[in-house]
Amino acid sequence: MLYQSNIEIQRRENDLVIASFGRGFYILDDYSSLRNFKKEYLDKPAKIFPVKEALMYIERTPLGLRDKGHLGSNLFTAPNPEYGACFTYYIKDELKTLKEIRKELEKQKLDKNEKIEYPSLDALRLEDQQIDPYYFLTIEDESGQVIRHIKLDAKKGFNRVNWDLRSNLKSPINSRRKPNPDELFGEFEVGHLVMPGMYAAQISKFQDGVISLISDKVNFNCKLLTQGKNQTKDMAENVRFYKQIAESSRELGVLNNLFLNTQNEIKMARNVVLDIPGSSKEIIEQLSQLNKKENVLLLKLFGDGTRRSREFETEPSLNDRLGNIEYGVWNNTCEIPKMYKDSYAIATKQLEEVKKLMQELRNDMDRIHSSLEKAKAPYSPGRKLQN
Repeated sequence: MLYQSNIEIQRRENDLVIASFGRGFYILDDYSSLRNFKKEYLDKPAKIFPVKEALMYIERTPLGLRDKGHLGSNLFTAPNPEYGACFTYYIKDELKTLKEIRKELEKQKLDKNEKIEYPSLDALRLEDQQIDPYYFLTIEDESGQVIRHIKLDAKKGFNRVNWDLRSNLKSPINSRRKPNPDELFGEFEVGHLVMPGMYAAQISKFQDGVISLISDKVNFNCKLLTQGKNQTKDMAENVRFYKQIAESSRELGVLNNLFLNTQNEIKMARNVVLDIPGSSKEIIEQLSQLNKKENVLLLKLFGDGTRRSREFETEPSLNDRLGNIEYGVWNNTCEIPKMYKDSYAIATKQLEEVKKLMQELRNDMDRIHSSLEKAKAPYSPGRKLQN
């Protein structure tokens, strides 16, 4: 039990502040949902409580790095409330898998000393094949355009989740960076800042292949705070540029992964071609020609590795150029510098050129796969079934 010496309400933020006799200090951020809770909410599958105005700004790192930087554990700091729009929501029922439901029923029977039947193989197969159910929050802008989906904790009762006022990630799902908790350098990958204005949030449920809406929509406002004299006067123009960069980065992510997969296919094809039960001269020569196209693409996508490995200056690759633009504009609200706009114009031309070269490489690789299959070569990655 907590014996408190004092209790106060911070009325502007609806925070409950408690001081204990043991010199402890506790803050319950925005407890307005508890004050506004009504008994009829218990009968609803889900309820989102009114959302406080979300303040958009660029978070500072006064110590140079995240958290306490290199100042060590002797320096006591308490974390700030999580940035972004905070959603307090109530869930009536916890989502459970078929296996969890079965185990609960078996436990009830066990407690009553009732007989427990071994489940049928069909029932066990359904448990093994079931996709775990989940809740998720959908955020839309004023026009009804979906901006973000956020997966929610499936626990029943009161829960909270934050939206960082950014769009969904466009980077490949298999290569997103997530620094470890004790890793100070490097950041989590995030989407671009959205436009200040009105948004709406609603909870949905996914279960057994069906998505259903389970809460009412709640509207809330996102407000851009003034930070410095150089802040843009036209945030809409910034967001348009952010979206262009995000889409180009998405396409580049596709090309990067497609190229790396094709590289592996070429490597495996070189190995398997010697196991063809017959002449492999033509396919080997085709693979040699393909290697030249592969090297051209490697240079354009990732830069001149030969020069870089010998510490000579190199021209920026397509990945370098788009990466530098994203790094420069993603975490500030200043007007977009002309340098970045000019660099992006160059990047878009390079991107179109790389798309054409990539399509040629894929077409050639598909023809080699077809030749390998006709020649009865053992399987190598990328092979397709032939009719």
